[in-house]
Amino acid sequence: MQLRTYDKGDASSIQALFKIAFGGDITPEWLSWKYERSTWGAKGYVALDEGNVVAFYGIIKFPFSFNGKTLWAYQHCDVMTHPQYRARFFSKTPLIAMLNELLYRENDMDFAFGFPSLRHTRLQVLRLGGEGYRFVRLYVKDFLTSASFRWRFRVFEGWDNIESPEFNNFLTTSGKGSLTMLKNKEYLKWRYMEHPQKHYRLLTFERFNKLKGCVVFGVEDGWVNVLEVFYGKDRDFENIMASLEHHIKNTITECKGIKAWFHHNEPVINILGAMGYKGTEHIPVTYRTVIKDCGLSADVFFEGYFYRMGDYDAA
Repeated sequence: MQLRTYDKGDASSIQALFKIAFGGDITPEWLSWKYERSTWGAKGYVALDEGNVVAFYGIIKFPFSFNGKTLWAYQHCDVMTHPQYRARFFSKTPLIAMLNELLYRENDMDFAFGFPSLRHTRLQVLRLGGEGYRFVRLYVKDFLTSASFRWRFRVFEGWDNIESPEFNNFLTTSGKGSLTMLKNKEYLKWRYMEHPQKHYRLLTFERFNKLKGCVVFGVEDGWVNVLEVFYGKDRDFENIMASLEHHIKNTITECKGIKAWFHHNEPVINILGAMGYKGTEHIPVTYRTVIKDCGLSADVFFEGYFYRMGDYDAA
């Protein structure tokens, strides 16, 4: 059994494993986009038996702001093992745990996190060092039963708007929690504009020629999935969401409604409720401290990281 970092020659074997593990299709371009061109870096680790990839473990690097300092984290993703190898142990250790140990030895980070399946959530907690998990909140509004017709912001659609001089400053100053994933337009370009298999749309919202917020969304099975929401002030949030709804109703035929992730501690949750959004538990989020003196704990992470649907690498 060979353990090492992924290279381009593994692409076809990883594609086959992904199909078996998740039932979906990926391309060599998708692997290159995700693990070779990400904004702050990424790595994929493979386990090979007789030249075939039988396990894979991906990680993507992200900066976070916490109490005035920058912390670096890796998000684990695309964790998969061929079914014939899931119950096999090598040196008394499952293959995926061996890859897990290797990636932590080779990469510096303050903490790690991810949005895994329930099966991998249990594996993270039991074997891979995870410090528990929580379920993220999915907020849904069904347009068949209700929709807002109140809006106050002018809406502009198109990725050209990302080149506005104030765009980066707007993104870096819009964090609402004590723990904020730092994003900039280079990240948004990589994550959304350059995605080789999905199509995303950017809306910017203005009033009196001043940028008030922006939204990145995609459409899947008739639902608008809100990947990112940035806004300068809490009081602008309702107008952004109402303007978004109005724009969607006028541009997307037979739209079923809107889906988005919001943390239960965010101040805008009451606004969502008043607008008709219903919250339910969705997929898990997991956490692991790596540098003990980074100042972060599991409780701070789970209560203070105001995630977005776009943070889920599979969205």
